[in-house]
Amino acid sequence: MAAVTDYKIAAGALPSRVAALTTITREIPLSNGLASQNDTIELFDLPEGFRVVGGRLGHTASLGASATAQLKQGSANLTAATTAGGASDVQVSGAAPAVDAADRTVAVTIAGAGVTGTTGTLYAYLLIDRIG
Repeated sequence: MAAVTDYKIAAGALPSRVAALTTITREIPLSNGLASQNDTIELFDLPEGFRVVGGRLGHTASLGASATAQLKQGSANLTAATTAGGASDVQVSGAAPAVDAADRTVAVTIAGAGVTGTTGTLYAYLLIDRIG
């Protein structure tokens, strides 16, 4: 289990003083070996005082015959897993962790098998809001 950090947005590049809803978009081209089974692809660290309030996770083509993706903040599930073997899309459905959660890293966990897909995009469109 490894953390893939090549696509992570630096903390200083995210809003910290916005008083309203903000969208964060991550689109990652699929490539064979992008991530192995149980790896996480780190997307960003939530700015202090924000939480994920909605969004989508998906892929436009197969990640591989058995590979799925799931969006998490730390160990908390924000979505169900995508479907293996083809394009798939899931909405944020889990309750976001508390604003003061110790682990503020939002990441995609790959399960079932490693990524072998070589076409398409893995995407996360997330809505975050300042709480308090």
